[in-house]
Amino acid sequence: MEGSGGLHVQLCGYARKQEMASYLLNYQLNDFWSWISKSWVSSQIGRLQGLGSRARAQASTYINHCILADATSFARAPRSCPGSLTASSYKLPEADIPVPRTKDLYADPSVNRSITMAEADALREFDPDGDVILVLKNPNTAFAVWDKSKDYKQPSQPFSTLANSSTQSANPSSTQKTPSQPTQPAAPAPSKNDTQTASDEPSNKKEEIQMKVSSHHLTLASPYFKAMLKGAWKEGEDLRRDGSVQIYEEGWDPEALTIVMNIIHCHFRKVPRQVSHDMLAKIIAIVDYYKCIEVIEPFSERWIDQLKGRLASTPELRSIVLWVWISWMLRLKEDFKIATLLASKHNRGPLQTLGLPIPEAVIDEIEEQRQQFIERLLDSLHDLVDKIRTGKHKTYACSKNIECDSILLGALIKEMDARHLSPRPCAPFLGLSYAETAKKVSKIRSPEWCTNNGHRCQTHSCSLQSIILSNNIIESYNSVKRLELDDFLPEDEEDDVSLFSEECQET
Repeated sequence: MEGSGGLHVQLCGYARKQEMASYLLNYQLNDFWSWISKSWVSSQIGRLQGLGSRARAQASTYINHCILADATSFARAPRSCPGSLTASSYKLPEADIPVPRTKDLYADPSVNRSITMAEADALREFDPDGDVILVLKNPNTAFAVWDKSKDYKQPSQPFSTLANSSTQSANPSSTQKTPSQPTQPAAPAPSKNDTQTASDEPSNKKEEIQMKVSSHHLTLASPYFKAMLKGAWKEGEDLRRDGSVQIYEEGWDPEALTIVMNIIHCHFRKVPRQVSHDMLAKIIAIVDYYKCIEVIEPFSERWIDQLKGRLASTPELRSIVLWVWISWMLRLKEDFKIATLLASKHNRGPLQTLGLPIPEAVIDEIEEQRQQFIERLLDSLHDLVDKIRTGKHKTYACSKNIECDSILLGALIKEMDARHLSPRPCAPFLGLSYAETAKKVSKIRSPEWCTNNGHRCQTHSCSLQSIILSNNIIESYNSVKRLELDDFLPEDEEDDVSLFSEECQET
């Protein structure tokens, strides 16, 4: 075995070479130290016969340098090393092994930001012998921007008639022509971390970032680059003629593209252990465009595992759309069901795609489910009104039916009017979300009164809250079938496990 892989095997010559060689062959690693921890290597070196305490300390320093140094710099280190180290043969690293940086931008799990213009000045080198210069123009272009002009505002007054309600259009521009329809955005605003603002965009639109990469790695990982560099494209002809080529791309987030290139070039130590859900969506957009989504699969489970619970704690619409996109692209069936359920419960109209290629069939089914949720809730509520009015409601024991029914019926009608639930809204319920409507129903107040019970006046036990709960009105959406990823996939797709936390399902 040659190159840095051979060097590493020789350094730890007493270890199981077959296992190491198999690992190197399977993953084509140039940076073997990313697999071996510092403590493991130090303990193994300490076992070498004839190695004194001073030599062990020197060897430990050498190991630290090797692990923290750039993989490309380490590849230039001397190609031979004795199978066993002695105090006389060991030398501290010099120019070939640079002093490690105080802060590794890519290995720091807390870094999930766009690259600054100062950082963009330097050439990013993923392969020192690379034959492709990837030029990223207009970096940090706003990603997946929520269009507030397409939001639907909650109705400020009750729907006047069923006829007027039924004429609502699913097109926001057409609804603005009717005074009773929403004209201003009022959906939950994207959070600070999720919203793309003008300050996030570079001031210099002509700024470029250059990345020195390997055509071999690109064509091996991506059918897109394989067609470009090995086919009849101009870039491929230039590469074959000149031995190098420049490829121009535009708009990608530089940090997301850096992560993808580090994965493609096997610099796994530089891949962050944590990413924000926004960064994960940017990474998926890149690998989807280059048709190489499988390269991030070894990392995606860990990334998503770190994001557990965040969707439940911040059910914000832009975040939900990103989760729908992520679960769709990674084929996470249970998570797709949860994400689409949250979208159906919290959205006020047809779901925005944020410019992401979410299948139209998925968006249509989410909207259909949203309308069904609201329909079931309103059906149950207005059915309760009819039952109390006709005296057919017998879920509560009361010897004063006429008095009790009259008081509860009047209170229920007044509360529904005050919350714009009567007259009954009709589909497509623009401006209404199931979550907001269910919250209105849960806050319906019940009057309190006393009944004469012999010599004492006792508070009457019947209440609207208990009746609503006993009829499962708020939970009526559970009768609606959930969206299944299998319904939108080819039959030969494999099963995947859920990576979201169970608490998301209760949001």
